[in-house]
Amino acid sequence: MLGKKSLWVLLLAVALVMALVPTALADGNHSPSECLMAGDSGDLEVQEHTINADDGFDIDKICIKSGDGAFGDLQHSGVITTDGSYGTGNAFTVTGLGTSSVTVKSIGKDISHIDYNQVEKPKPKGEVEVKKTAKLTYDKEHKWDISKNAVWKKDGSDVVNPVLLPADGSGDGYIKWLVDVTYEGFEYTNVLVTGKIFIKNVGDLKATVESIEDVLDTGEVGDVTCDEYLPFDIEPDDYVTCTYVVDDLDYPADGKNKVTVKGEFSDYTSFEEHAKAYFEDMGPSNQINKTINVADWSSYFGYQSLGTVTAPYDGHFKYHEEFTYEGVGNCEELEIVNKAFIKETDQKAYEKVVIKTECLVFKGETATGDGKPWSEVNKAPNTWFEFSPFAKTDKDIVTGRKLSDIGDFSYTNLAGPTSQLCFELDDPWELADVAGNVKIQPLNGYPTAYLAPGKFAVHATVDPDDSEGFCVTVPDATYGYAIHLDVGKWVSIGFGDLA
Repeated sequence: MLGKKSLWVLLLAVALVMALVPTALADGNHSPSECLMAGDSGDLEVQEHTINADDGFDIDKICIKSGDGAFGDLQHSGVITTDGSYGTGNAFTVTGLGTSSVTVKSIGKDISHIDYNQVEKPKPKGEVEVKKTAKLTYDKEHKWDISKNAVWKKDGSDVVNPVLLPADGSGDGYIKWLVDVTYEGFEYTNVLVTGKIFIKNVGDLKATVESIEDVLDTGEVGDVTCDEYLPFDIEPDDYVTCTYVVDDLDYPADGKNKVTVKGEFSDYTSFEEHAKAYFEDMGPSNQINKTINVADWSSYFGYQSLGTVTAPYDGHFKYHEEFTYEGVGNCEELEIVNKAFIKETDQKAYEKVVIKTECLVFKGETATGDGKPWSEVNKAPNTWFEFSPFAKTDKDIVTGRKLSDIGDFSYTNLAGPTSQLCFELDDPWELADVAGNVKIQPLNGYPTAYLAPGKFAVHATVDPDDSEGFCVTVPDATYGYAIHLDVGKWVSIGFGDLA
């Protein structure tokens, strides 16, 4: 029989032997408290193992047990909830957590047990995400007016049609045309709010979109256009893009709009999603007719560019032209139609000026020297022709029919068988612009027969511009000279094209 001392020695030896022998890992039913889970895959002693959950379940966490010192002093990994590498030297790799199948792989370390927990798979869920953008755009269209008038530059008054230019030049002057362009403000045009609507199916069920409504905070409703016609389906992870425009706005302003998307999922549950977007007035997209080009056309001057005008300022243009009787001509009627216009807007302003020059017509007459009439010599009535008896004194020139004094002529005897007769016609009388306007017949006695104009011995043609003084050389005569002059004067019969 052993004594007490021997018994203590034996117990000590047994304890020492037990301490030197590795202790087997507890199975799943004896796992540490942090690793107690619903399922256990034990006594594996392998380096790779896959756990499959029951139907309708997913594995959401595991606990790996190993007796090879893979986890230091512990013989388990603790609770693992995400895929990754674990243990000393990342000895264990876990994949598939959160699914129905989880695989654990080991590098040189045996897997003793794997405790795991499984949860019921989530039910399919319907979810739609809606986002949108918004942008305000508009144009600023500038408005203009144009007018035109003509001013008589001599006194600054408006031209009174017609402008009359007398032959004496008393009406000659300048006409000044004035073009006034007036800025009349602006108006907003093409005021729009536009943007995109993004509808994405972020759930598990097919979504059917049945209606989309986009409304500004001021009540205006947008016109929505999508890639597909309503109603349309969106599969999970798919999306549809729509555009919208709100175009019945009077003026730009900051604001917001909201889109409402309604529909139904494949499990017959309905959905309604909203999204908002803000927009700001960032200024006009286009400045229409802010700077304009002003031009002018007339039947007299043709086309000419006057210049440009930029809002918000007015523009004033002017040009002038001199008009004289001599420049326009006798008995003329000149109609000048002017059109000033704005190229960009096609606005026009008209002004018409009518210029009339005095009409002078030449009234012809015959003239002779102031001598005895032929009728007194030959007693022949109704003769228009007279002759001047020889005399060394100056004589008057008279019209053949009315005996009106219209000038003078003188006689000079030249050396040899010739003489010179010189004439001066008083204003407004002048020679007619015809060939042979001066006819002279030397007389060596009283004429015994009527002399027709074509029978005169001397026919001279004198420029009417020399009517104030001209001379004609003729043969000497012992008695005198019969003289016949084609004369006349310009008589006014009014203004304009009346000749």
